Amino acid sequence: MMTAPITYSFNLTSGSLLLAETKEFASSYLQTKDWDQSRGILLTQSPYRTWKKETFRKKFTLIRRRLGHLSDPLLTLAIQNEAVGPSIFYLAACEEHLILADFVLEVVRDHYLQFRREITNEDISVFFLQKMDEHPEIENMTRNTLTKVKQVMVRILAETGIFGSSSDRIITKPYITHKLALTLLQENSQYLRYLLWSDPEIEKLMEH
Repeated sequence: MMTAPITYSFNLTSGSLLLAETKEFASSYLQTKDWDQSRGILLTQSPYRTWKKETFRKKFTLIRRRLGHLSDPLLTLAIQNEAVGPSIFYLAACEEHLILADFVLEVVRDHYLQFRREITNEDISVFFLQKMDEHPEIENMTRNTLTKVKQVMVRILAETGIFGSSSDRIITKPYITHKLALTLLQENSQYLRYLLWSDPEIEKLMEH
């Protein structure tokens, strides 16, 4: 019996990596280990106490859902080490947003491993066109929503350092230490694929 494909959610349009907010929300959560309590504390602090309620609700909900995919040790590492924070928060975004994960694995990683180091507008358009049969929800999106989804996905990859910028989509494999690579491997080998590691590289790491 074939399993129906998971429906894409386009809630990533609520924000790209939101690095500053994500770091602060993660730090608050780690102090309380309770998201509801953390939310209450954040609402008393600047700048969040001056935000519109709906703005805070959307961003808090998005970040909470993303960070819920990460273990507490990874969250701790992300807020303590600015060099790896963006990469770890990016992994959380990939886990939360299936459309981003598919794009990374099927287009960006595939291009990188084939030494095709730039992603063009055509590459992005072809990806969405090829996904329409399996994911009719794409076809049901408005043009504005589709454009925003594409923009946010590209921005996330730029903020992670995989793209030079939103307009400079030359692919760069993020640098991580051997120790962090082992940690990610133990938690979820897919994390390394999101970071553009090849399967042979992952298999070699498993031997350590």
